[in-house]
Amino acid sequence: MANPEQAKASFLHFYPLEHSLSSDAILTEKATVGTASQADLDDLAGRFADGIFAGVMRQEGIHVSFAVLQGYLLAYKEDPGTAADQAKAWAQGLEPKRTENS
Repeated sequence: MANPEQAKASFLHFYPLEHSLSSDAILTEKATVGTASQADLDDLAGRFADGIFAGVMRQEGIHVSFAVLQGYLLAYKEDPGTAADQAKAWAQGLEPKRTENS
């Protein structure tokens, strides 16, 4: 299971500054959503992690795996700002993992 620091690291790995700013195209979508600096990406990563874990903190039986985080980030692969902004709402909608006895 991922923790907030690992979620931040995953976000930063998924949206590297170099990839955001160095496309053969004039500007990629990533570069146009406010990720012009490492500080911007760090802020978005913090908002993402805070949102994810604020969204699941009060829900019993919810665990956030790396695979779940990766799937979420893939849905916003061109838009780190929206990924960060929607993280809490998304996490609040997660369902507890069912066991064989559930």
